[in-house]
Amino acid sequence: MSGIDHSPDQLDLEWDALKKEDAREAIMRHSGVILSEDDPIMALVPLLNAFSDTLKANLSKAMDLFGERSKSGVREVVATVDDRLNEAVTSVSEINNAVTQENIATHLQAVAHFTEQTTLVKRSMQRMTRWNGFFASINILAVIAIFVILKQ
Repeated sequence: MSGIDHSPDQLDLEWDALKKEDAREAIMRHSGVILSEDDPIMALVPLLNAFSDTLKANLSKAMDLFGERSKSGVREVVATVDDRLNEAVTSVSEINNAVTQENIATHLQAVAHFTEQTTLVKRSMQRMTRWNGFFASINILAVIAIFVILKQ
């Protein structure tokens, strides 16, 4: 046999090695028409109808099997795509977290550097204020000294 399950509508024949006697018996079982051995033209219609029914049944089974396999294949592809998308989302989240943490660390370093520089500027300004106060005091003393000298 051809390895395909046959329904009652199908002829139970090997079409590649079909003998006249097997065809006549199959036609008689399938359609109930009794053919004589010398009537090949009458045999064509039931034979073609039986072949058509067999082909239709085999095609229907093949389409059903294809549909089932396609659905399972699509499910597998969708599951794989979902897994890959979940992995991609996880990777993007990790990259985002790393970039965010890196940015925060960079900003904290910049703030720390700015604080150090501000402290240095503040100390420099305090020194300059002291020196300006010292020179202002000397100027005032010099003015008082000149005033005292001129007044005498």
